[in-house]
Amino acid sequence: MSSPPRAAALAATVVVVLACSLLLSTGSSTAGRAHGQSARADESIPAISVGSNPWFATYDRGNGYVYVVNSGGYAGSHNSSVSVISGLGVVSSITVGDYPWFATYDNMSGYVYVTNSNSTTVSVIDGTSLITTIGVGLYPEDPAFDSGNGYVYVPNLGTNNVSVIDGTHVIGSVPVGSEPWSATYDPGNGYVYVSCVNSSAITVIDGLASVAQIDVGGAPGYDGYAVYDAGNGYIYISNSELNTEDVIDGTTLVASIPVGLGPSFPAYDPVNGYVYVPNALFPCEGGTACIPSNSNVSVISGTKVVATVNVGTHPYVALFDSTNGYVYVSNYNTGNVSVINGTSLVGTLNVGGDPYVSAFDSANGYVYIVNSALDSVSVISSTTIVGIGNPNPSPTNSGFLTAEGYVVIGGGIAGLVALAAVVAYRVRQK
Repeated sequence: MSSPPRAAALAATVVVVLACSLLLSTGSSTAGRAHGQSARADESIPAISVGSNPWFATYDRGNGYVYVVNSGGYAGSHNSSVSVISGLGVVSSITVGDYPWFATYDNMSGYVYVTNSNSTTVSVIDGTSLITTIGVGLYPEDPAFDSGNGYVYVPNLGTNNVSVIDGTHVIGSVPVGSEPWSATYDPGNGYVYVSCVNSSAITVIDGLASVAQIDVGGAPGYDGYAVYDAGNGYIYISNSELNTEDVIDGTTLVASIPVGLGPSFPAYDPVNGYVYVPNALFPCEGGTACIPSNSNVSVISGTKVVATVNVGTHPYVALFDSTNGYVYVSNYNTGNVSVINGTSLVGTLNVGGDPYVSAFDSANGYVYIVNSALDSVSVISSTTIVGIGNPNPSPTNSGFLTAEGYVVIGGGIAGLVALAAVVAYRVRQK
């Protein structure tokens, strides 16, 4: 998208600031949008443009960059990239493999690892340069970095194993359950926990070997993400088949906590010790009467739900901001972000374009909201949308963003369609 003339840009900036002020003054009306209605894409909200159909992002504490994974829209589009963001602007766009979905940061080597789902590869980025591409299994998904041994663990959905990477080489392969989806590292015991789409067994990996299979009673599914609680040493894994949050201590299942429908990306608040679980099931699946029933977040202390916080429709991702103690929840269908303090909703911000996956940058304290419907990123400071004076100069066309000190949330109707397309595509490949 070309830049407008200086006068037009100045006028647009004034309009944007006024629009932002209006949105903030009427936040409660945004939260009260009728259930079942998606937020209208609002291009007047200040935002940064990134690559095409962003899905995920990660923050590099070493160089302060945020790496935004742009899937390109669909497998085989050949429009995949990673947008590198510094502060409020894109400094580089890196071409990667086909249909990238996830990324993780290695604080030992300083590398960022991007899984290319349709290329069966992992792109390794150093700063703003692609240094190598590593072959792994079929459909690599959500990886984890083990700070104890320096390895990166990559679940391969199509080959039912986990590739173990040391630096720029695969050094091992660990068999796991059916369609592994997400890996999570526990710094307390050094284990890596792998959840699967079609298996009720959580595989526990130590180094290059599986040391346990923990049966949680139901398959976590495509939303089987997990978080580590540093206060009690537990791993909390969202289980969409049973609508529970499964709690693991070492190699033992200690509880399966009933939550809402379709639990997804959880977050841990080290200040109050709570775990926040967005109940993300799409409200209109399988029925003509489209009445959302899942507009809340379950707040867990230990092994019990202590509160339920009402938020927007289809909350998908929770993210903790260590600078203010808030938890930010992206509400996909209502196009807004709920801000939670403890067990209370303290604000709702319209980001205009179906927010999705999020991330936080502790350096500047900002939250970056990725708007899939607009291929842009909104930046939040506390409960205020930050004005963007200089749009992304990168030639890439849309995206998802996480940045230093920022929270990144990806979403949008376009992203939702892309996600559905990906699941359908993979099913057809089976």
